[in-house]
Amino acid sequence: MSAPMPFLLQVENLGKYYPLRGGFFNRPIGVIKAVDGVSFAIREGSSFGLVGESGSGKSTIARCLLRLEEPSFGRIIFEGADLLKLPAEELRRRRADMQIVFQDPFASLNPRLTVRDIIGEPLVIHTPLRGEALSARVVELLEMVGLGRQYLYRFPHEFSGGQRQRIGIARAIALNPKLIILDEPTSALDVSVQAQILNLLDELQRRLRLTYLFISHDLGVIRYICDRVALIYRGKIVEEDETERIFTAPTAEYTRTLLAAMPIPDPDYSPYRS
Repeated sequence: MSAPMPFLLQVENLGKYYPLRGGFFNRPIGVIKAVDGVSFAIREGSSFGLVGESGSGKSTIARCLLRLEEPSFGRIIFEGADLLKLPAEELRRRRADMQIVFQDPFASLNPRLTVRDIIGEPLVIHTPLRGEALSARVVELLEMVGLGRQYLYRFPHEFSGGQRQRIGIARAIALNPKLIILDEPTSALDVSVQAQILNLLDELQRRLRLTYLFISHDLGVIRYICDRVALIYRGKIVEEDETERIFTAPTAEYTRTLLAAMPIPDPDYSPYRS
């Protein structure tokens, strides 16, 4: 039996509090605990799911991991280094290894840039590629996500939602990252397109040996792509386990409630049938 892969990311007691103000002078009257003492770890090459309702804190966790927001407390250990203690230049280098695919493919791409510039932007920032070499790398990335050279100089408004999400994925893998955070990447897409994107992500993970943190409220999507799942409620993790154990033998009441609310893909099923 082979030894388990080492942890790529370890999150320890992570918290993010926002000040709550009120009254005539807008004085502090309390805090909103968006994330409250969350801990989990993700093994290299695996897919970890973070599930919760809207407002549960899961997207705030993603922004804190990338330092797009500063956590109030806790530790974020990536490849043995605490990201919250790194100097700015070292953090900049580390960011090349941690990328994100956003929820809304219509809002996450700059409408004024061509596909070449959108995908090429991280390459310009982090690599010496320029000119034809840059274009060649962008074409390679487009082909990896099921598009091609003919799209190189088109603008985002010329694409469907699924195609835009493929462009977002191409941008995320441009620097050969080790971790990709997927923040509700299929929720804005039609069901048939969702399946295509999930299959693409599965293929890319095997091909590039990627590690995923998959954030979603859709348990069906999580079950398809994730090895391990954590359920978050009001900023706290209420249950964490291997995916199949979560679905077959949940222990937390919140988990059982979410599972009970999942739609049943059976056209003949009726809850009123005796």
